[in-house]
Amino acid sequence: MEKLAFVISMLVVGTIGMCGAEDVEAAWEKYLTEFPIGIQTKAEYGKRKLNFEKIHAIIEEHNADENATYTMAHNQFSIMDSEERKQYLLKNFASTKSLYEELGLETVEDNDDSTMRQLPPSIDYRKDKCMQPVKNQGGCGSCSAFAATAVVEFANCIKNGKSVSLSEQQIVDCDFPDRECGGGSYHEYWKSLIKAGGQATSAAYPYISGETRKRGSACLNKPKGAKLAARKPIVALKERDEMGVMKLLSQKKLVAVCIAVTDKFMNYKTGVYTTPCKGDEGLHAIVAVGYGTFKGIKYWAIRNSWSAGYGNGGYVLFQRGINLCGVERDLATVNVA
Repeated sequence: MEKLAFVISMLVVGTIGMCGAEDVEAAWEKYLTEFPIGIQTKAEYGKRKLNFEKIHAIIEEHNADENATYTMAHNQFSIMDSEERKQYLLKNFASTKSLYEELGLETVEDNDDSTMRQLPPSIDYRKDKCMQPVKNQGGCGSCSAFAATAVVEFANCIKNGKSVSLSEQQIVDCDFPDRECGGGSYHEYWKSLIKAGGQATSAAYPYISGETRKRGSACLNKPKGAKLAARKPIVALKERDEMGVMKLLSQKKLVAVCIAVTDKFMNYKTGVYTTPCKGDEGLHAIVAVGYGTFKGIKYWAIRNSWSAGYGNGGYVLFQRGINLCGVERDLATVNVA
């Protein structure tokens, strides 16, 4: 009887394992339909499928958690290994910790309780007429260039009444060109745009993911779509100044932020992202475009630069008020001419 029970139990386990394998295979076939990977060698195909299976297990486990505050889904990152994912993150980033102390830079102050009471309970610029469509940095660590540009685009439109797409490629080529796709800091880039006399339009200087054109006079001679203000062009906030960010957003200014990135973040889909970081993750520059509360959790509405296919139309709701993954550490925005 004991032997028979053992055989039956093994058959049950085997059946469950086969069903699980069938589920993964069906998910893989669906993924290939939605995200074609093109012609691959047998070895490359096997590698991609193995990467997919690993993230698929994480997604299934996470989405099955009744206490999860957000959902995950497959996207372009599902078939990438850790080294490939790092290509989308920063290799160079200087903290804004001392930025607000620099001469000539404006800071947000007087953030007392009365100010908080005057702020609206929620703000969301994702569908504002001045918000450019979500862009795609591609396999290049140029997220700071995209964050810096999104802030300038929005500010320029709010002040001058015309929505103009600006050139991230100008930043990649001309500001710290030795870094190429290694990235940099948005406040460094804004300073370089001041020296360059402004930022070119995307039409005049289009983006080429993963490539850097030769540095030269061409970097500075493209038609400019926006210029930073002559007086107090950069607005810097102290670390953890949640109310300062909310105040700036209420003034129709987007705020660049930098976070540490987990694999779960890279496969985020909907809801409020709340997963803590371990401290050894890569950094990624993004933009706060609003704030609010969902099911009792305070959040920032964040604009990403991984295409509209990422998250919810290219955006993510990110837990607010606890400096999750450093989101309230490096805070800055601009004034434009």
